[in-house]
Amino acid sequence: MLVPATDLKVLQDHSGKLVEASASLETWHASSFGSFIQFTNRDTLTELREYWTQYKVSDAAGKFDVSIRGGLSARLKALGDDNFTHGVRSAGPFCIEAINAVGHTHRKYWETGVAGGDSGSLARLGAGQKGLANPMFAVSSAPSGQFVVHYGADPLLGFHLASTFGNLRSETQSSLNVIGERLVQAAKDQFYDWCQNYKLLVDHQRVQLQL
Repeated sequence: MLVPATDLKVLQDHSGKLVEASASLETWHASSFGSFIQFTNRDTLTELREYWTQYKVSDAAGKFDVSIRGGLSARLKALGDDNFTHGVRSAGPFCIEAINAVGHTHRKYWETGVAGGDSGSLARLGAGQKGLANPMFAVSSAPSGQFVVHYGADPLLGFHLASTFGNLRSETQSSLNVIGERLVQAAKDQFYDWCQNYKLLVDHQRVQLQL
């Protein structure tokens, strides 16, 4: 939920390109995005354009920042001493071994605002490891800019983590911080591979999304 200033600029710059391309269905279909993402009606495009516009001009140091940091603090307080373990499903056959680790990474996510509280990601946030609010978590259809990120949100949930726990079985007892770092790295590696494969399909005109 928190990002470095450089990442926020990338998001805002790209959002600007999306806003420019989405002035109408015609401009969208004529843009570089139109070859692999098609809209079937104006309403969907218009609604998405409103979000992209807010990402582009977001006041990350203002209301979004207050909303996100308040939401993180409230969730951490509500979590208390509980070990939130719904992430064990991502560990497959190693779900028992994963109980403490996924509880740890979930807590670290809500404590720091970055996946698993990963030290590398925290260092990139800059001075004080505070970073800036990611507007994609702050902008929603909720009224008055309310923080509505689900309490169970965890960026590691969508990744296959079984191999990480399988490799750890041959080692001596690892600390939760070490395991957490490896889980985050596994997720980053998988996400990178997915992006590279998707880009390859787009480059070869073998994929098209319809919204």
